[in-house]
Amino acid sequence: MKRSSDGRFRSLPIGKKTKKMLEVEERLKKKIEELWDEYYIKKEWGQKKMENLLGTSRKLIFGPLPGKRITWVKRLNLTVRKSNYVKAKIKAPKKECEVCGDNTVTL
Repeated sequence: MKRSSDGRFRSLPIGKKTKKMLEVEERLKKKIEELWDEYYIKKEWGQKKMENLLGTSRKLIFGPLPGKRITWVKRLNLTVRKSNYVKAKIKAPKKECEVCGDNTVTL
């Protein structure tokens, strides 16, 4: 973010890299987009490994962030894999009649 002439902070436009992104690229000697394609897309690294590689928090990369802050994924328009995780549904035990065993009766 930068301070404008009227004294307010203005966010960077989408597509423009932040100071932190430029520092990461300088440290790793590669563009974030190249690292993303190589490790996250091709090698299928998870969020934790990408966090360690880039040296930032998962929330900053993937979100959600509070307020009007923009994640790196949104800012650089990076592709995000869909999760294969299926949440298990917990079935409540059926209540049966203690006398006859019928479970169609409301108890």
